[in-house]
Amino acid sequence: AQRGKSNASTTRVLSISDTIVLLTEGTITDVIPIHGLICNQLLPESVRKGIPLRGAASYGDFSATKGTILVGPAVDEAASWHESLDWIGVVLTPGAEYKHDPIPPWVLYAKAPIKGLGAKALWCVDWSTEWADDGEIKKLFGQAGPLDTGIAAKYMNTLDFLRSRIAAR
Repeated sequence: AQRGKSNASTTRVLSISDTIVLLTEGTITDVIPIHGLICNQLLPESVRKGIPLRGAASYGDFSATKGTILVGPAVDEAASWHESLDWIGVVLTPGAEYKHDPIPPWVLYAKAPIKGLGAKALWCVDWSTEWADDGEIKKLFGQAGPLDTGIAAKYMNTLDFLRSRIAAR
């Protein structure tokens, strides 16, 4: 996102193939909480609909056309972290974290699963409040179809996160 005043009218949602992009202009103290709250609502719903999401929120310079062309350092950072995630969830990129102290629904998770890096401490959207335990979400994951090792690992990593958050309440 870029500088400017943040409000609901300045958040754009783009769909590019299987990617959803949120663009919000404003200060980092406005933008990061807005994106956290939006993702907090999207993640549980995406699991219930059978189209689980993963993503990364960044902050910085970018250019967006009226179509779907996005370029700039913030876009590159978000895309890189998005591709590296091995779970269902949204993380705050290190570049954004270093510029802003996250507040709820962002929580620090010591074991965020990153392909090639292993478990790392990252700020993540806490979307666990939808469940009192892991029963419903395990059933939803079980309906996903064949769970080969690549897909099952994402679900197992997601369950680890949700169980840690449920236990912390």
